Amino acid sequence: MEHIYHIDDHVHHQHQGPQGRDAVEPSHVYTILALLPVEADGRPRYRIKSNEENFERVVTEELLSRFNQAARLPIQSGIWIPDWLFKRADLGSSRQRG
Repeated sequence: MEHIYHIDDHVHHQHQGPQGRDAVEPSHVYTILALLPVEADGRPRYRIKSNEENFERVVTEELLSRFNQAARLPIQSGIWIPDWLFKRADLGSSRQRG
């Protein structure tokens, strides 16, 4: 399996809590620093770093999603969701039900 991200790509990282559970942490933009060899389990690994953290992380590819600079939202599975759609959804949630 080949790496789909490249050095200097900007990505979002899905944090994992204990025992693989999703952790509630603020989302940061990370930069790919290095492409690591594919391990025996077949998953490509990356060394990433955020400007907001003082350390680097080693993560597997399935925990990353591409960062879309224009919309400032992650792209997952090739689907892009524009900002206006989220703004519209926020308006709908504030309506009173009656």
